[in-house]
Amino acid sequence: MPNTPTASAGPILRGTPPGLDRPRDPEGVPRTPPAGPLRRPAVFLDRDGTLVEEVPYLHDPAELALLPGVAAALATLGAAGYDLVVATNQAGVARGYYDEAAVARVHRRLRALLAAGGARPDAVVYCPHHPDGTVAAYAGACRCRKPGPGMLAAAAERLGLDLRASYLIGNHPSDVGAALAAGATPLFVTTGRAAGRPPPAGAAAFPSLAAAAAAVLQGWREPGPPRP
Repeated sequence: MPNTPTASAGPILRGTPPGLDRPRDPEGVPRTPPAGPLRRPAVFLDRDGTLVEEVPYLHDPAELALLPGVAAALATLGAAGYDLVVATNQAGVARGYYDEAAVARVHRRLRALLAAGGARPDAVVYCPHHPDGTVAAYAGACRCRKPGPGMLAAAAERLGLDLRASYLIGNHPSDVGAALAAGATPLFVTTGRAAGRPPPAGAAAFPSLAAAAAAVLQGWREPGPPRP
């Protein structure tokens, strides 16, 4: 698997090896982690079925549609001081259904729709791998594919985030697994394919992203494993 950082518009960096699509600050300088022990909390966000309508192997920006209330909820979290990081498995790259350029186009559209609603993600990180992939460069096991913690760990290192003060909101058991593996608090939303399903062990369930965001703002920390 490729493990050398590469850059393209955004830029997109592929290092650990998740793809990391980070915006620049208003001065055009990439953000660097704060010096010393000070680190910020973040809310990590699954993409499909959590932020946007669930479309199998979404790769056409025209098919991307935000779920109701998503942009407003993210704007509120950002205003409260949380970094916002979208973390998404993109196995379609490994399976040869689309390439990383298609992922980038979808994420540009996602950023535009969120910006129109007053929300600005601090990063979008994705895993293009799958153990059963048909594209050799992306086939095989990796640490970044959820439920692995690699995407969260990479974003935390780049952005200076405190994972134990952070949350991951998603609608799949792999989201819960990634949060627990990284030391973050999982919040399970029953949207998309999770509609009507009970939450996995170790996570509380919420009917929407807006409800989960409200719980974050209230300092939700239970249920889940004890924290040292």
